Amino acid sequence: MKAVIFKLISLIVLVACASANAAETAPVAPPMPHAALMRAHDAAVKAFKADRDAGQAVKLLEDASVKAILDTRPEDIPDQKYVNILNDYAFFLSETAERLEEAEPVLNRVIGMSPDRTPAYLNRGDLLMKIFGKRGDIGSKKKAKADYLMYRELVQAKKPDARLPDRVRELAEWKTPEQAAEEEEMFRISGRIHFRAAKCDGCENLYDKKFCNEFLNDFQSRKGIEFIYPFLNTDDWNDPRLRTFTGRCPDLELNKVLTWEPRISEFTRNLPPKEREEYAQKYYASYGFRLYRADFDNNVGNGIELSFPRFFVFQGLSIMLPFFPDFAS
Repeated sequence: MKAVIFKLISLIVLVACASANAAETAPVAPPMPHAALMRAHDAAVKAFKADRDAGQAVKLLEDASVKAILDTRPEDIPDQKYVNILNDYAFFLSETAERLEEAEPVLNRVIGMSPDRTPAYLNRGDLLMKIFGKRGDIGSKKKAKADYLMYRELVQAKKPDARLPDRVRELAEWKTPEQAAEEEEMFRISGRIHFRAAKCDGCENLYDKKFCNEFLNDFQSRKGIEFIYPFLNTDDWNDPRLRTFTGRCPDLELNKVLTWEPRISEFTRNLPPKEREEYAQKYYASYGFRLYRADFDNNVGNGIELSFPRFFVFQGLSIMLPFFPDFAS
């Protein structure tokens, strides 16, 4: 009997020790200090879908301390969830009459983190148009147009025949007062200029003189001329919006200009191009990065092209015009 009791006690001790060891070695779940915020976000989205009460959705998120995470993503919130929280918080703010302007910096943060997030540009464009309607600020309308253009590009990059909201199509065609004045001024001065190709090494390969003269004649008579403005304009080569497009062309590099001192130029003239470049002073484009969209080759079959501009010189009044693709004849 004593032997049986001893074995039973030993078994209980072994089981208890095994349980203790398992508890010691079991992985500890990482802390989730922002779990309540993530639940609040889910609740806010659900509540807004049910009753369209943006104020209540904002309150749910702010009661869960959403403002504390606007500048930095907490480690326990996944990237995509974090962007979704900020995007929805900004949207809810934009749906309130009294706090809609608070949404803009939040959407700026969303787009900075996720520049290919298509709906964010539509949301920010809509917000800016609301601000324009509230304050009559033409600057907000200009920024809204830029966002609608980006939205259009991202949508049509995936589905060229996608139907855009009417408000996007209408504002995309709107010309700012500066653009309208610039066009009129260009037409005015075109009657006083003539085309003469700039003289430089290799220039003969950069232009078609017959086409250029025909283009100038059409421009002077305002025949079939369409002004094409960039849908993206930035002075930062690393602008996330720009990288969304340049990332499609892995070999794309900044434009550069090479110059040589006279004696070095003569000495290196017969060297292979890459080797000769080592002796040159290099100047890279550092601002004014613009992207245009148009059917540059007049080939409907291959769709719309995107392009950076090149420059041509109309001499006479020494006017430099963006030749390709600022206008299309």
